[in-house]
Amino acid sequence: MSRFNFPLKLVSKLGAILAFGILLSACAVGNKYDYKDQPIDLAASSDQKIGVSVVDQRIYIVSGEKPADFVGLQRGGFGNPFDVNTKSGGPMADSFAFAIAEGLKSRGIDAGVVLTSPTSNRAEVRGQVIAGDFSKYLIVYLTEWKSDTLVNVKFIYDITAEVVAKNGTVLAVNKMENTEVLGGDFGNPPAFAKENIPIAFRRVMKELISDPAILAALK
Repeated sequence: MSRFNFPLKLVSKLGAILAFGILLSACAVGNKYDYKDQPIDLAASSDQKIGVSVVDQRIYIVSGEKPADFVGLQRGGFGNPFDVNTKSGGPMADSFAFAIAEGLKSRGIDAGVVLTSPTSNRAEVRGQVIAGDFSKYLIVYLTEWKSDTLVNVKFIYDITAEVVAKNGTVLAVNKMENTEVLGGDFGNPPAFAKENIPIAFRRVMKELISDPAILAALK
């Protein structure tokens, strides 16, 4: 038999793999995650007026390599990466801030959002944020936050929460850093990621802000 006469079963299998890879690549394009309209259950209480600010300090955002609405990667069937962006179309940090503020409001707290631009200078951020009309400030810094999905979802974050007084004094700090695998779905990885990443967001933000020192400082 000629070396070019491959068995039909092998040809069919290779064709199916190729077709599946092309299908996954098509599904990997144009995905968006909703981080803004997320009901974060925060066990917080305060009679203070709280300003919420989320600062994007991801290196590739501060440098301009990626846009501020970048949230992660969805890979096609051959591993080729495509950017995933926010459903809102706005910066990811802004979506986070609105979600956190709504979580505080659901607890009867007078909370509002103070928007910031991406920067690596935390002292500068504090100076700008405390100029707002609030009694205390909850500032969340995003050193890293992204997902990377082929079949399984890899979820990476490095985040810090601070409660800052009106005079700029840092009252409490909580830092969390981890790389998790959220599971996956071989049949439809983008749909699995779209559903489960916001769930992970709510869980992580609840844990970050529910630190006893953060909750005590907010009061």
